[in-house]
Order: sequence, then structure tokens, then C-alpha cells
Amino acid sequence: MKQVNRKVEGTATVIRLGSWMSATGPQWESPSVTFAIAGEDLTWRASDEHAVRDLMEGEEVWIRGFVNAEGRITRVKFWRGQPVEDGPSAEQKAALAKFAAANGRTWKQALGHCWMTGIYSRSDDAGYLQQVRNQFGPSWLMRYKLTS
Repeated sequence: MKQVNRKVEGTATVIRLGSWMSATGPQWESPSVTFAIAGEDLTWRASDEHAVRDLMEGEEVWIRGFVNAEGRITRVKFWRGQPVEDGPSAEQKAALAKFAAANGRTWKQALGHCWMTGIYSRSDDAGYLQQVRNQFGPSWLMRYKLTS
């Protein structure tokens, strides 16, 4: 018997792109993806087509999720290539420190504004700061301490 609500993580291959119809309530169609990972074929019912629109059959992705009682994978996150490290690189930390020094005690608010607008007027490290946004996001920034 397979363990239920177990975590799966690793390299997976997209073996089938399809769709499924809701069996109860209003009839609606949603995309599905079947991944081959660790000798299993696991199907994910995506919430909308935007989540899977760039996937192609045969593509390898790094996947993280949980297998439910029906044998489907839920709470899926996937990346092309390996997932990012747990924290910023040395270059990203240096860019954050430099930005903080230039923007004072409200540097996180200023960086959040830059992330929303895409305008980094006072920074030569815009690329590294954008990488931090893409890899870790605003909620991570609120927890980040410059000494980390």
C-alpha cells in the first residue's frame, strides 16, 4: 500500500498533457499534467491553463508536491532545471546590502516598490535584485535580515 500525503520531490518528465471534467457541481474543464517521477506516473489537476501552458510532453522539470489518497499529486511546484538554493548567492547578498545602505531604514519598502514597477533608479545591481525577487519573492524579503 502506498503512503498517502507523502512528499515527492525530484526530476520528473512530463509524459501527458490533457484535461479533466469536474464530476460534481457545475461542469467545467481544467488542464491536467501527468508526470513520471521515481517510477510512478502522477497526475496533477492544474487550477488553470496558465499554470501549464508552457509545458511540453517529454520535457524534464524539477517537481515538488504531495501525493493524496487518490494517487494524484497536489500542491505542485515545478521548475525548469534544479530549484534555487535556500538563500541568496553572495552576489545577491551584496546587492541587497548595497541597496539597503543607499535607501536607509525603509530599504525593504523601497525594494518592494522597485519590484512592482521594474524601475531601479539608484542601483547598479538591478539584475541581482530582480533575481532575488524572482527566486524568493516579497514574503521572503520581509523575513530577510541583512546579517543573514
